[in-house]
Amino acid sequence: MTGRDLIIIASSNSQIGGGHLSRQLVLADEALRRGWEVSLIGHMRAHEMTLLRGRGIEYFAVSDHRSLAEHLIAIQSISQKIRNGILVIDNYELLEPFTQMRDELGLPQVHFEDGGGFENLADVIVNSGLSNSENFEIANIPSERCSFSIVGPQAAMIRSDLKTIKKARRLISDNPHDLLGYVNFGLSNKRKLLNIIFSQLESLNNFGWTVVEGIPDSNLKRVCRSEGGGKRATVPMKRVMLSADFAIGGGGLSAYERAYVGIPSVTVVLSDNQRGIAKILQQAGAAITLDTRWTTESDLLAGALEQLGDPEIRAQMSQAGKTAVDGLGAGRVMNQIERL
Repeated sequence: MTGRDLIIIASSNSQIGGGHLSRQLVLADEALRRGWEVSLIGHMRAHEMTLLRGRGIEYFAVSDHRSLAEHLIAIQSISQKIRNGILVIDNYELLEPFTQMRDELGLPQVHFEDGGGFENLADVIVNSGLSNSENFEIANIPSERCSFSIVGPQAAMIRSDLKTIKKARRLISDNPHDLLGYVNFGLSNKRKLLNIIFSQLESLNNFGWTVVEGIPDSNLKRVCRSEGGGKRATVPMKRVMLSADFAIGGGGLSAYERAYVGIPSVTVVLSDNQRGIAKILQQAGAAITLDTRWTTESDLLAGALEQLGDPEIRAQMSQAGKTAVDGLGAGRVMNQIERL
């Protein structure tokens, strides 16, 4: 390896979802574009490893995303070949132990956190679940905590293909009986939640919803029409996002992606670390937020979906999302990394 090197720790599986790996691949692409060498340490399944093809990323596999020992072995192997390494940690289980080993490792650290606060010491902290105004003033963060922080939508990592989709999206339909929507919770196994959502969609007889259900482990989605006998077909996700009038999904990275391309959304909070992003997007007017405990109450979910049947509300939410998320997060993070 030559020049500067980025060592990224991130994994992807059904337990932790795919958001950590997804945003780190965006960061890796930006680093590679700037001439950096990139190594990735993590645990992923075979089909997820196809995401690394052709990217120029050196991959070091571990058997358990929580194993500090395995990650340290990989770091030691990489460190023997580099002189100017930066360690990027996008793994909640390992933030604290790597903080404690900061001096021993001798590598500047960039931490990706979500929600809560700045729990650990790092040179750069990236937290997409915090907003400047509500949680802290950047100027008041003690210098010993971090050199720089990037928070909220400014920290959102947006894939390059979504930038193409944003430009190509058609005008929002003003016909409430001809709406295209999709339901997608990524790699998370949310079968019970999906069944509740589908039952609510089917109960809205005055709407002709088309629903796209996210299938874990696949880049294809299944289309289900609530009218017309439940016809199903498979379509590429990119095609759905080009024409979707609404979406229902989790409050992680995908929530920022939907806002960026201008898709009005019902954001379902699946875990505590998603509450920050969901709140930020709701306050921006880009999404309607529901807690998972609410999904068993038909009137709340149905009410949110009926709001999306109003073309004026959808248009306002679409513009609010595009205004809130500019898609430049990876560049901001790399700018700070290059200052270390």
